[in-house]
Amino acid sequence: MNTVKKMNLQPLSSHSSVQKASQSHADYLFLNNALGHYQDEGNPGFSGRSPFDRAKAFGYEARVYSEGINFGAPTGISGINGLFDAPYHREPMMNPNYAHVGTGYNEDGHLIVNYGNTSSTSGTTKDDVVVYPVNGQNDVKVSWLAIESPNPLSYWGIYDEDLKVVGYPISFYYPDGYYTSNELVVDHVQLTDNNGKNLPVYDVTPERDPDENQHVMIIPRKPLSYGETYHVSVDAHVLVGGEKRDLSKAWSFTTMEDVNVTDVYFIGQEDDPDELIVEINNGAHLEIADESSLSYEMALERNGKTYLTATSEMFEQVVEKPLTAGKYTLKVTIPDLKKELSLPVTITKNEHKIYFEASEWDVAFDREGKDTVVKDIVKTFPDLPSWAKDEIIYLETNKVVYGLPDGTFGSNKTITRGEAAVMLSRAKQLDVSTDKNKPSFSDLDKKAYYYGAVEAAVKAGYFSGYPDGTFGPNDTLTREQMAKIIADAYELSGKGSSSFNDISSSWAKAEIELLAQNGIAVGTSAGVFKPRANISRAEFSVMLARAMNDDFKVR
Repeated sequence: MNTVKKMNLQPLSSHSSVQKASQSHADYLFLNNALGHYQDEGNPGFSGRSPFDRAKAFGYEARVYSEGINFGAPTGISGINGLFDAPYHREPMMNPNYAHVGTGYNEDGHLIVNYGNTSSTSGTTKDDVVVYPVNGQNDVKVSWLAIESPNPLSYWGIYDEDLKVVGYPISFYYPDGYYTSNELVVDHVQLTDNNGKNLPVYDVTPERDPDENQHVMIIPRKPLSYGETYHVSVDAHVLVGGEKRDLSKAWSFTTMEDVNVTDVYFIGQEDDPDELIVEINNGAHLEIADESSLSYEMALERNGKTYLTATSEMFEQVVEKPLTAGKYTLKVTIPDLKKELSLPVTITKNEHKIYFEASEWDVAFDREGKDTVVKDIVKTFPDLPSWAKDEIIYLETNKVVYGLPDGTFGSNKTITRGEAAVMLSRAKQLDVSTDKNKPSFSDLDKKAYYYGAVEAAVKAGYFSGYPDGTFGPNDTLTREQMAKIIADAYELSGKGSSSFNDISSSWAKAEIELLAQNGIAVGTSAGVFKPRANISRAEFSVMLARAMNDDFKVR
């Protein structure tokens, strides 16, 4: 647990009384098929109504005490990681006022963690606030499956059953609030990427959640990117004796460089072979029963033979050959992340393990990822012209384009305004969720795939509609319209004029010249731009890729 925390706090130490209190509650939950933190007197295994009561029953006179539960944790490591990833349950691990810890576990896989301190003095910390991820941390997860009770996203109408995947939660914690009535007042929170772009977040402040007067949760609305540095700032203060104490803090962290495997284990099945589970460092579990899993293909191989396969599409695991103890290669393909992973694992038989739905197999592997080989999955389309191939693959790799249902890209097809809005919103990572009751344009269908992207692109100032109040999502995009939206979206600047001889009467003459000055548009050999001509999907992709990445620009 101290390893998981990674914060500059005094380490927690195991305490036998806290350990007994934790295990007693784990036993109570199992005996009564119960959930939750409270026990009912008279039931089998009763040891105290509340966590405080149970601590006292085992001789622990707590000054402060707290309990966290991970229901159905298949392994201890998985259980602790699950508690720490969930922002409400992370709070006790960030609290320097706790000195002791104890854990309990039962056959249903419920992990009980109790934290306490018998002292009336707070723990040591160099700062007024504690944050996580910590400043300078470089191995932060990119996402979190928002399942927690209470659920911090409930303030936005999002609950566990929605299986919402968001960015990894960020915490700002004021530990002195645990002992005082000082109210934490939050004036502003902000999360930006390394380019200075503000990222939309769900923020849970004491104003939004009055029961949390010490904690600020900053949850990115979308998963973060691998190997990216992010910057957090929180403007906050408390009133102490009528005087304002500034607690504002700014810090940075970097996400994990690439996808990796964090846990591998089997779960026992009553009538079927034990099920292989793989956890990766973006918070996903690759398992056949998990509706929130990414799409995947897994295989266990040994000496050139396949022993076990599983895919998200089949919702079943196939045992090609019965497992025996030994060394295997685990291969995992994750199309959603465009990654292929391969790592050596050692499987041993251990009949003494007491895990959730205990398996007869134990799996050992290098948890630091040094033995894992990660390769990118590069997708190509059969109809890419040579002059646009690299740019389109770049856009596909960055999840800006996905191709057509028939497997082609549709390079020569004209692109519509709605399609262009979708590509631009992905390229600029706009928040396409919208709660508008009425569309901004009379011809927008709220059920259309492009609806959120059009609204977001218009709000950002990249697109505009027609004077008659329509947007024309199915109208083909013209080359001068393309010039306008790209120049605006990427805030192009420049001086001088272009060599195009057919743009003098175009309403987008200035923007077309900006594209030329910035190495995005070169026109034809005859020196024409054809501003009113329609633009194809391949042509638009080339222009967009050049705007996004200087490596594609024409010098």
